[in-house]
Amino acid sequence: MYDIVLIANPNARKGKAQKKLDYIINYFKQSGYEIAPFYTKKAFDAIEIAKRVVDEGCNIVIAAGGDGTVNECADGIMRASKKAKLGIIPIGRGNDFAFVASIPLDIKQACDLIISQKSKKTDVGIVKGGNFPQGRYFLNGVGIGFEPTVNFKASSYKHLNGMPSYVAAFFYVLIHTPKPIKTKLEFEGQERIIETQQISICNGRRMGSSFIMAPHGVIDDGKIDLIFTNAPVSGLEMFSCALDFFKGKQLRRKKFEEYKVTEVNIEGESSFPLHADGEVISYSTNKCSIKLLPGAIEIFRE
Repeated sequence: MYDIVLIANPNARKGKAQKKLDYIINYFKQSGYEIAPFYTKKAFDAIEIAKRVVDEGCNIVIAAGGDGTVNECADGIMRASKKAKLGIIPIGRGNDFAFVASIPLDIKQACDLIISQKSKKTDVGIVKGGNFPQGRYFLNGVGIGFEPTVNFKASSYKHLNGMPSYVAAFFYVLIHTPKPIKTKLEFEGQERIIETQQISICNGRRMGSSFIMAPHGVIDDGKIDLIFTNAPVSGLEMFSCALDFFKGKQLRRKKFEEYKVTEVNIEGESSFPLHADGEVISYSTNKCSIKLLPGAIEIFRE
């Protein structure tokens, strides 16, 4: 069995990533490392591949792609019966987790970070609900309401990538602002009933390529950041919040609240869209639970 496996999404960045994969493989070979490349063809391939190779004894899984590939590789490692370290080479659209984990966007530097063997234990979350009643692992965060609606819209654009796709989607959703949902939150011994259009449960800080959803998010502090609007927000109000999201200053507004938690249960009177690390958990569900697993995975990062 190979010690190092590269799991790559050749369709990352709308197919532009393919040109970078040969460089990555050759760079590792020139550095004295033999790696086995596996290419994903459809959703969940990376989960299955990562779990299988780790079960067979692989020590290092490298995810080359965007946040979706990183999420699936982490999920597969977490489901395996053995342990393995995760390496990340961010060649995708958003690369949000790479940003919060201080992993270079430069391919050579990202490869060198893995070769350096510098790694740190990192918190992992698990969300149960929607299409994953038994749970889906995540590294960066879970979003409900406004945030996944923006994410799903950004993913639908064929000719926009990265920040431009998310900004375009953001303004589209402003025009079609989701209606508030009466929602029950249970966390840290508290129960809150709120009318909300947005709930973020973040391990990292940034979501959607450019939005600092959790300004105080830290990926190895043993806590997740629960942030939500506590009252209805109009499209005009959300528009005025746009620059705050870019700068992570939305918490200064009275309609936003933040809590450091280890788990949270969420139930709405009506259904809401739900994502984890940008991956669809459900387009329409009314309940979910999220729990943090401190230091559950080791990732090559500074």
